[in-house]
Amino acid sequence: MRRFCSFWAIRGLHSVVDNCKEVFRVMQTIRGIESDMSKGTGAPAGGAQQKVEFQQPESGLSRAWRVTRFAGYAVLMVIGGFEGVVLAQAISSIPQFTVHSSVRSIMIFGVSYLVLFAVTWSATQLAVIVENIIIRDILIEKKIAFIEAKLRYVSAAKASEVVSRINNDFDLYSESYLKAKFFIAVDLTTGMVSMAYVLWLSVPVGLMFIAFSLLPMTVPRMFSSVLKKAGERWSKNTEGFNKVLSDTFSSQHSLYTNGAFGPVTAYLRKWLRKSESSKCTMNNLQGVAGIATLMLSAASYLIPITIGLLMMRAGWAITATSLVAMFLASDRVSGPFRAAAGHFNEISTTKEIREQMRSTLNETPQAPVLTRMEETAATAQIGVKAQIGAATQGKAGAAAGNPSTPQSAGSNSDTAARVIVNVPAVVHGDTTLLQGQRLDIAKTKKIALVGPSGVGKSSLLNALQGFVVDRDMQTDDDLVRQVGFIEQRPFIFDENVRFNLTFGETFADDRLLSALEQVGLLHELGNDPLNYECGQNGSHLSGGQIQRLEIARALLRRKQLLLADEPTASLDEHNAKLIVALLCSLPNTLIMATHDLQYVKDFDAILEITPDHQLTAANERGGVGEDVISVTPSASLA
Repeated sequence: MRRFCSFWAIRGLHSVVDNCKEVFRVMQTIRGIESDMSKGTGAPAGGAQQKVEFQQPESGLSRAWRVTRFAGYAVLMVIGGFEGVVLAQAISSIPQFTVHSSVRSIMIFGVSYLVLFAVTWSATQLAVIVENIIIRDILIEKKIAFIEAKLRYVSAAKASEVVSRINNDFDLYSESYLKAKFFIAVDLTTGMVSMAYVLWLSVPVGLMFIAFSLLPMTVPRMFSSVLKKAGERWSKNTEGFNKVLSDTFSSQHSLYTNGAFGPVTAYLRKWLRKSESSKCTMNNLQGVAGIATLMLSAASYLIPITIGLLMMRAGWAITATSLVAMFLASDRVSGPFRAAAGHFNEISTTKEIREQMRSTLNETPQAPVLTRMEETAATAQIGVKAQIGAATQGKAGAAAGNPSTPQSAGSNSDTAARVIVNVPAVVHGDTTLLQGQRLDIAKTKKIALVGPSGVGKSSLLNALQGFVVDRDMQTDDDLVRQVGFIEQRPFIFDENVRFNLTFGETFADDRLLSALEQVGLLHELGNDPLNYECGQNGSHLSGGQIQRLEIARALLRRKQLLLADEPTASLDEHNAKLIVALLCSLPNTLIMATHDLQYVKDFDAILEITPDHQLTAANERGGVGEDVISVTPSASLA
């Protein structure tokens, strides 16, 4: 008999261990994906690209600590699973006491079971604490991996979409998947321990309890399909509502101009109702599944008890005391199985979200046009043929020895003072704005990029920098090291100047202060400029100061080629002139897109994109011609 009970207890513990292994596997999968991301596994082939590692290799201590936590959780869970057995045994022991029982035996009974209850309850609460810590660490690693996967490649995805996924999908993932996994492990442990106890009391009645306790487990199979569809519908409608909400706030000015707050609010209400209604439907379906589970659970212990009473009346070796004990313990058999069935239902609602997360973490987009051209036509990025300081001599030499590095077209015998840029075809959506071009620029010269609005000036600058859709931003190459970009509206974090210059990287203070001095900010930001708080979106800075801070970022990183996308567009005339004068005074090679032709006279040459999408070079000051810049169409880069 005891061997039979032990067999079922061991089977139960195996199920618990399997659930613990599943949670541990989730953490291992996350770690493996992060490791692949940091090593560049799965990146597009071709091109000598190095990967920037975001994650440090995991130490043996942290792995041992994680295993220890899971082992400790399993032990605490098993101890806590005996709470129902202790209660049933305590209640069933009460009839043995009579008016003749000694005070000592009664006190031993009370103290003994009090200690046992304290141990089981404490173990249960400690297991919850360990569970919370494990879930916290899983969510941190999962969210960071998700964010890095979204940040890794250039895309048109809005920040609001990522924020929505982090806040909504991960909450559902945490509550209805991770916690549900732990709850299932606890429920199965409690159920199996109590099941072994019931069998120990009576095999025939115990087997009936075991058989009928399986009834609630049929509910997930009956409802899994409909719950899955309900979860998918809720996720889709919520994503649609978040998009509409984001667009509504982004179009606030247009709504004001057109007096359209009412209609758009009604449209927003329709999407909100769809989102909330689909969630309500999903919850109601879970409620219906819960009712079915409760009914089957009631049958799972009432039917065996009724049969047990009939067997006792027929003369079987069953006592009322053992039936009471089995009745109390049965709640720790059918109850946990009922709860486990409900948690399986919860897990089924997260299938689509988990698949989306897995898809994001394993995402490796097609290589962009720029990277493909690197592979097939020399170098599709930038080849610097100058000896630019001692710090970059080695890199320049390596590039010169690479057979894929473009050679000078011979437009100038002083090749050490020129920058060669091979630009692939500039594409926006399905439209080719510019064919592949080869730019030969004299070092330190200032080039104005002009052309009608919408002709492709910004797209050309993005292509020059390599900031194109699906570009792998972990790539460490000449584009990253040598090309700086001055945006029209630079983003400023709600942090101090130091963070906005370094983005958390380590730089010596003298280099930071030198960069600020070069752009004229050193004495404008108080006695401690590095710790000057910039405010949300740079609210504590003027428009001109924000632009100069952006320029300081490029100077700090010693970018050799600066690209500026209409940096004066949002500035008043005074600040605009200051920014242009500053950019033109820097020792860097500069290409600046501008729609304001009054600044063209400050530049050495002009690049023009014509309305028919042709790129031409013209000399503004005269007399130097192609010594400043030459443009050569390149069919191989088209």
